[in-house]
Amino acid sequence: MINKLEEKSTMNKMSDLEFGKNSVEMMRYRDNKLSYGLGFLGLGFSIFGAFIYLNSMFPETFQVILAILLNVVLLLFGFLCIEKTKAYSKQGAISLIVIGGINVLQIFWIPLNIINTYNKWQSLLDKAAKIKTTGTSEEYTAAVKAASDYATANVGKVIYEGSANNVHWLFTNGNFRGITAMVLLILSAACFIAAGVYGYLRAKKLYTYLDSIKVKR
Repeated sequence: MINKLEEKSTMNKMSDLEFGKNSVEMMRYRDNKLSYGLGFLGLGFSIFGAFIYLNSMFPETFQVILAILLNVVLLLFGFLCIEKTKAYSKQGAISLIVIGGINVLQIFWIPLNIINTYNKWQSLLDKAAKIKTTGTSEEYTAAVKAASDYATANVGKVIYEGSANNVHWLFTNGNFRGITAMVLLILSAACFIAAGVYGYLRAKKLYTYLDSIKVKR
C-alpha cells in the first residue's frame, strides 16, 4: 500500500515537471503577449501625458524642444524594445525598465514646472488684485505688467490665453494639467516596468530551459 502511494506521488511529481517543461517549450513558439500589451499601454500613456504638458507651455522655449526630442526618441526606442521583449529579449526587457525610470524622472521636470509657474503667476495676479484696492494706479499697472510678463515668459500659451485658444477639451488650470500629466507618466512608468520585469523573468526562464536542452544533447 505504501509503495503504491509513493509511486503515485512520484508520478504526480513527474507530471508536474513535464507540465512545466511543456509550458516553457511552448514559449519557443508563442510571443510574450503580456509584456507586448503592457509595453504599448505604457507607450500610449506616455504619449498622452507628453501631449498634455507640451500643449501647456510655449513652443519657442528650449525646454519644450528638448522635451519633444526626448519623447520622439522614447517613442521609437520604446517601440523597438517592445518588439524585442515580445520575442523574449532580455536586453529589450531591461530597456523597458529604463524607459519606465525615465518617465518617472520626467514627472519632476516639465509637469512640476508647469505647476510651479502657474501658481507663481496666480500669486502675481492676486498681488495685483490687492494693490488695485490698496495701492496707487501706477503700482497696480506695474503689478499687472509683472504678472503679464511672467506669464508670457513662463506660463503656457493655452493656459495664459485661456478660452481664446482652440484646445477647449483641456482645462486651463495649470495645476490640473500638471497633475494629470504626472498621473499619466506614473501609469506609463508602471506599465513599462511591469512589462520589462515580466519579460525579463520569462526570457530568463526560456533561456535556462534552452541551455539545459543543449547540455543534454
